[in-house]
Amino acid sequence: MNGLHISTPNDVLIVGYQFSGCEQVQEICEKLISTANQSMPPHMQSTVPQAHLVINRLPDQCLTQTIKNNALKVIYVVRNSQDVAVAKYLKAGFERTVPFSTFLQGFVKDSSGFGGDWFRHTTQWSAVFSHIVSAQRHIVEYNSLKQNIEEEVCRLREFLGLKVSRDTMTSVCGQLVSESDQPSRKRQKTTDHDGDRDSAAQPGIWKEYFTVQLQEDFHALFHQLLKDVTVFDPRRLLS
Repeated sequence: MNGLHISTPNDVLIVGYQFSGCEQVQEICEKLISTANQSMPPHMQSTVPQAHLVINRLPDQCLTQTIKNNALKVIYVVRNSQDVAVAKYLKAGFERTVPFSTFLQGFVKDSSGFGGDWFRHTTQWSAVFSHIVSAQRHIVEYNSLKQNIEEEVCRLREFLGLKVSRDTMTSVCGQLVSESDQPSRKRQKTTDHDGDRDSAAQPGIWKEYFTVQLQEDFHALFHQLLKDVTVFDPRRLLS
């Protein structure tokens, strides 16, 4: 399925727009899965889920049918939309060519030159989520993950149905925090795609780029474009 190989009915898709923290959530899931796998007898290890990363992809018919047919669990990673806009402006190199106000207009209007399809991505995945039973869907808010990683890791463990002790969870969280502070070469290469471990990844970075007028205009369009989103409160993506 366009690069996705579903190995067990327990597999999970991690979905989100770029610069939203998807790769960090995948890393957490893989650590939890690996830890749980080590404590299972060999004949049970084939049932352990795999975490598949789906960044920027809109939910086409093939993807939505695969989710439905396999009853897959889906994790949707969302981030403050203003922070996403700034992260894309910085990481995609637009700051070297255009003022932020010009970039933001393209981002909001879904201009192909600026790749501003965040709103389409959010509204279309929200529609897909509305047809997935609650036990198979989970939303990770990027800012909450940054503020309290252990709490979100516990939620992910429960959502994935993994048996991992509290002491092991604390150890896993410690590893994740340590690794985020000292990124490896591999992570440095991936930050251009997901922006998890640099200044563009910091919650609230938008405050350095949005004027009062830009913020007011953005908020007005935001509420207009996301008026049909129901699976989560869109206002949380402005806080």
